[in-house]
Order: sequence, then C-alpha cells, then structure tokens
Amino acid sequence: NGAKTFGDDIIISGNLTINGTQTTVSTETLAVEDNIIVLNDGTSGTPSENAGIQVDRGTSADVFLNWSESTDKWQFSNDGSTYYDMLTESDVEGFFSVTDKSTLYRWNWY
Repeated sequence: NGAKTFGDDIIISGNLTINGTQTTVSTETLAVEDNIIVLNDGTSGTPSENAGIQVDRGTSADVFLNWSESTDKWQFSNDGSTYYDMLTESDVEGFFSVTDKSTLYRWNWY
C-alpha cells in the first residue's frame, strides 16, 4: 500500500494497466508506435466533452488544437482564449464566386 518510488530503470515485459483518474508522464521524448491516439475513450451516448492537444508555452499563452463538440468542427487557438474554426474544402470554396464567365481572365506567371 502507498506510493512507491523507483530510482532506476524499470522494464516491463508485457502489458501495463494503470487504473486511476490521472496519469502523468514526465519525459522529454514520447514515442508512440500506434498511429492512432484515442482521446475521450469510453465516451457513450451523446458526446459532450471537447478533445484536443495543448502546447505549454511557458510565460507565453498556450496554444490548442481542439475538437469542439458544440460546433462539430476542429478549431485552433493561438492565444489560448480565441478559437478559430479550421476551414474545410467547402468553406474555402465559399470564399470564391464566379457569376459571369466573360469576366474571367487568364493569369500568366512569368
């Protein structure tokens, strides 16, 4: 019983299961062989929790890449408080409109 501290390497051959509400890994390099990282694992019913990646920037504002459940869109923040939707192909196409083909010009790049 109680906390255990080890001052040397530990090698585990086999699976490792950790039961708890918080797992902290203090390391400079994290290598994950799996190409899928699952966030909010175990969610059932209607999803209500956002998920994402936060970058700790020390004395500067943290930045985020966030899935917003309220908008069903990926968002990012460069200042930790203002979130911008990441654009989809249809969002980008919506910025452009051609109403009269006779006004189209051919651009020549030199």
